[in-house]
Amino acid sequence: MDEYETKLNRAAAELHRTGLWKADRLPIELRLFKFLGTKPKPLPYGTFLAGTLRLALLSFVAFGFLILGLKALNPDANFGNLIVIATLGSLTWGSFLTGAVIHQGKKVGLSNWEDL
Repeated sequence: MDEYETKLNRAAAELHRTGLWKADRLPIELRLFKFLGTKPKPLPYGTFLAGTLRLALLSFVAFGFLILGLKALNPDANFGNLIVIATLGSLTWGSFLTGAVIHQGKKVGLSNWEDL
């Protein structure tokens, strides 16, 4: 097991112990990014920008499927405005959620990622 996996297991134990994670396994977004070959930190340990972009990317993919479904129903419509709204909505949602999770982590006194 490499250093990242060790830190991730320690972080998961700490998050579970403090009550920030209720499940025994990693969140779906963390598992998805690990599957894609990256080594993301859990949201409370990461930076605000990295968490915002990670969550915005996932929500934009979900909005993209919605846009594709709407485009299939009405092929003549122009969905340029909807793409802009989906992008801004994804960034807004990602920033609010990341900010709340990082604030919760500081509130319960999580250790730094480097100290795990």
